[in-house]
Amino acid sequence: MLELLKKQRYLHADETFMTVDKNLAGERRECRQWVFRTSSLLRGPVIVVFWFDETRATEVLRELLSDTPGLTIICDAYISYKTFARESKGSVTIANCYTHGRRNFTDIIKAIPGFKRMSEKEQNKILSFRIVKMIDRIFEMESGLKDLDADKRLAVRQEKGVRLVDELFGLLHSLPDSDFDKSSKLYEAVNYMKNQEENFRVFLKDGNIPVHNSSCEQAIIPFSIGRNNWKSIASTDGAITLGYYYSLTETAKANGANPFYYLKYLFERLPLLFKTSGGKPDPELFDDLMPWTEDYRSYEKSALTDLAKTLKQWTPAS
Repeated sequence: MLELLKKQRYLHADETFMTVDKNLAGERRECRQWVFRTSSLLRGPVIVVFWFDETRATEVLRELLSDTPGLTIICDAYISYKTFARESKGSVTIANCYTHGRRNFTDIIKAIPGFKRMSEKEQNKILSFRIVKMIDRIFEMESGLKDLDADKRLAVRQEKGVRLVDELFGLLHSLPDSDFDKSSKLYEAVNYMKNQEENFRVFLKDGNIPVHNSSCEQAIIPFSIGRNNWKSIASTDGAITLGYYYSLTETAKANGANPFYYLKYLFERLPLLFKTSGGKPDPELFDDLMPWTEDYRSYEKSALTDLAKTLKQWTPAS
């Protein structure tokens, strides 16, 4: 899956924490599951890869993506992505996620007592609310462009999106630092976007680039829910294996496949593949086991048909 992922020019990326009781040094440590996903604007199979590492350092990106030239990564403003792009000397482009920028302001709004009971006029006096509304207009524009091809999408972005982004950053740059408490969340939120303006504008130059990283964040949600239950993983080996499991199940779900039957399919097919190839199958043979293949689709359809028949046999007659 990783090799198929690396053939793409546009990737979503994010990472989340996890606790490993015994890492390679035998210590309890907070580590990372990195998550990479093919572009949400891609027409075709979707690939989601979870990759465990003890750190969130740039070295992870170097290890995985250094041989992927002409790459655009849709992500947040974490320094490792920027360092990786800078080292690539123009081969890698970073496109920042508007959802991340917006979230900083919505968190401020949530902390305002009685905000929901305010009149629209009162809400519009709040700077964070006005900025959120400006970002929402960018999202509203994008919602109507998803089914267009890249050239048509870019044309609309040039016609409408440039103006919306100019208005947003025009407001942000009109706010002098002297107006803010340097320790305030609002100061951090405004400067987060101002400092990343170049990367926030990248989507205006390429119709293939999504305006947000939400699809990658959504792939992380099942992992985060699980983490709330199991709290930690016993070992590094277990964390790596967990990444394999989530790569398979989230890729299956993203392509409309049932994760249970897809795992069952792999457990049945993989031993046979290794046996017939003498234990060293050609990597290209794994392409035939992806959840979007006709062979798997037929397998799942047959399994669901058999399940329906079994359930019917056990259903009491009315």
